Order: sequence, then C-alpha cells, then structure tokens
Amino acid sequence: MAKVLLKRTTVAARVPTTAQCDTGELLLNLADKLLYTKDGSGTIITLPGAMAWSAVTGKPTTLSGYGITDAAAQKATATVYGGMKASLSGTTLTLTTT
Repeated sequence: MAKVLLKRTTVAARVPTTAQCDTGELLLNLADKLLYTKDGSGTIITLPGAMAWSAVTGKPTTLSGYGITDAAAQKATATVYGGMKASLSGTTLTLTTT
C-alpha cells in the first residue's frame, strides 16, 4: 500500500519557511502537534489555525441551528385545558385563567 509522507520536524517551535513549502503542501511539527501549509498569497499558515469566535462567519442564531432539537423555549405562552393560559419565562411557569 502506498504511503503519504509529509515534511516533518520534531523540533519544538520550528515553523517552516516559504522556501521549504509549496502552495498547498502540508508540513507537520510533531513536537508541537501543528500542521502548516502555504496559502495562495504565499504566507505560511497553521491548520486548522486559531480563530477568534468573532471572526467565525455563518454562526447559527437559534438552538436548532446548533443541532439542538429538544430544548425548552425560554418564553412561551399556550392556552391549556379549561381556558387557562400557561406562560413560561425561563424557569417560571405561570398559570392564569382567561
């Protein structure tokens, strides 16, 4: 079976230079457990790379967007048996007659 071998180092904190890497080529630092590549502009970047949450685009805005489908709503109102109204706000459930 064929093997894919990456350029690699075991020296901590060693970062490849642009001369050592072609665009899209992967280089591995085993000591630091980091993967590097050269991007389209010729810059060496770390994969997956540290990214501030504020820089992440396409973030979900609802619980279902995160894949959570069984969460209770924080605020909800419903008419229940006998014309009573049930209102939920956070962890407080209020029953009122209509």
